[in-house]
Amino acid sequence: MSAALGVRRGHRTSSSLQADTSEIPVERRAPPFRESPDRLKEDLRAVQPPRLAAPESAVTVALRKDNALANDIRPSNRRDEVLARYRHLREISKRHNQNILDFISGDAFLHQARRLGLAHGKTLILDDMDEMNDVHDLVIHTAQAGRARAIDRYARSARLVAGSDEALVLKAMRAARFSILVIERRHEAAGLVATDLFRRIEVWLVDIGLESSMPEGAMMATRLYTPERFSMTAGVNVPFDLEIVEDLHAALPRRLGEGKLADLIDDRRFAETIYRVALADGIMDRIAYRDVPQDT
Repeated sequence: MSAALGVRRGHRTSSSLQADTSEIPVERRAPPFRESPDRLKEDLRAVQPPRLAAPESAVTVALRKDNALANDIRPSNRRDEVLARYRHLREISKRHNQNILDFISGDAFLHQARRLGLAHGKTLILDDMDEMNDVHDLVIHTAQAGRARAIDRYARSARLVAGSDEALVLKAMRAARFSILVIERRHEAAGLVATDLFRRIEVWLVDIGLESSMPEGAMMATRLYTPERFSMTAGVNVPFDLEIVEDLHAALPRRLGEGKLADLIDDRRFAETIYRVALADGIMDRIAYRDVPQDT
């Protein structure tokens, strides 16, 4: 079963991919959680942070001095050691993600795909199989009020050794938070230093693909988890600029858009709306996913 390439912006082919709701869709048979998102399809221009409805520009606000992540950014961490640890933890997260799929029904996948404009009825309509990464992110890490997330259901059944790296990574994944980041600079050892615009904190982000492709000043929306001193992406990132801000404002539920920024970023509908707008506008065409060579 394969996805036929169609045309974006409302012209997707209705025969792209058939999915039976009695089974989890085809992505279960292929590795959906690849190493790293990379900006291979289009060079991104450095952009100024958008003016969201905040008392003052988040970039100009002093970062919290008690931020543990910022305090742990140390040049003494050699690149090879950091990347070796990163790759080890990334492989563990891939296994967790694959196992979590057993706790998600085909109906749940299709319901979320429909909300993103990627399905009609029981048919998945995809231009690219990578579009399912957005669906995976939401069905794993979010749930409607009063319902347990798939990652929490998996955690209750997992038999992990206390104190093991497997337990460490799963705990971090369960605490993952959606973020809007602006890239500040390259980290002295490996990865990037970014500012979380909504939470006004500094983040040490290790991601080989993003390190090689994201220019300073560029922005992105992503979900972060922090199993070590550094943070990692949960697998999806969306280029974030003034173009998407305008569409996002129109697409957000009115009550959600009128709320506080601190509440907005943690609401599951915010990430969902960003993904939906990015897919509809063709913004995700800028992103390609790849497995990074081990000797990078």
